[in-house]
Amino acid sequence: MKLTDILPVEKWIELEKDIYNRYGLNAAVFDKDGNRITECQRWANRLCPVVKGNEKGRSFICAVANQNMIVQATQTRKPVKRGRKPFR
Repeated sequence: MKLTDILPVEKWIELEKDIYNRYGLNAAVFDKDGNRITECQRWANRLCPVVKGNEKGRSFICAVANQNMIVQATQTRKPVKRGRKPFR
């Protein structure tokens, strides 16, 4: 089963936009292989587009983080919540 069997891509885009509008987060829906199913990108800060706009940033930061989240989601069979520790 694919996510698009549950909802069409347009509905997943609506969900991403709703999360962004409510919480200011760059929400992204990924399939079981770690690929985004939409092309909708709304940046929550100025750093993300800089990191993702650089091949090394994508390879060494974004890809590694996404791979770790895929493993966690596969093992727990639950959505992955990115926790944030407060700065000290």
